Amino acid sequence: MNPAALSYNQILAVAPATIAWFKEATARDHRIHQALDKQREALLTESQ
Repeated sequence: MNPAALSYNQILAVAPATIAWFKEATARDHRIHQALDKQREALLTESQ
């Protein structure tokens, strides 16, 4: 998709989807980090 070929209305229509994609990606990364932290903590507890 060529951004220079998009009309103003098309750009406005894509903006909410882009924002939602960023929010989902951030939430996914947060869940991954939480799971990794929990697993790391369990491994540290187990090894002691």
